[in-house]
Amino acid sequence: MASSAHSALLARLRDPDRSGVYLATPADRRRATSVAHAGGLQVRLLDVAHVTDKAGLLTVFADALSFPDHFGHNLDALLDCLTDLDWLAPEYGLLIVIEGCAMPATTCTEAFDDVLDVVRDAVDDWRARGIAAHVLLDLSRPGLPLFEEAE
Repeated sequence: MASSAHSALLARLRDPDRSGVYLATPADRRRATSVAHAGGLQVRLLDVAHVTDKAGLLTVFADALSFPDHFGHNLDALLDCLTDLDWLAPEYGLLIVIEGCAMPATTCTEAFDDVLDVVRDAVDDWRARGIAAHVLLDLSRPGLPLFEEAE
């Protein structure tokens, strides 16, 4: 990747005003992950391809984001933990990449969409606090912008 393209993507990923939840192509997810790692952002990869229910979704989030032991495994607790990720020390921001979304989107659609609503609320909270947070998905959902279109 050219240095200017790398710099532009890093600036974007560190910009709280451009935070959001996006559909991203495999190439864009790989590029964002690489740039975010190199640029000091906290990067977490979530594989939900095996998940078939809400409990499984919550467990994947808890494990990948190192939630505390007292995590309550419900949507309120998910929001609480996502808006209080101080233990990750995301000085330059946070990138969460969620792959394998087709399985939970079809086997537990309502739970998947509920979790995405919580993730959107958490990203809004981080943005309001001036912390960049991007979540990239491998599956389109209603109202989900394409990562490249959001540049």
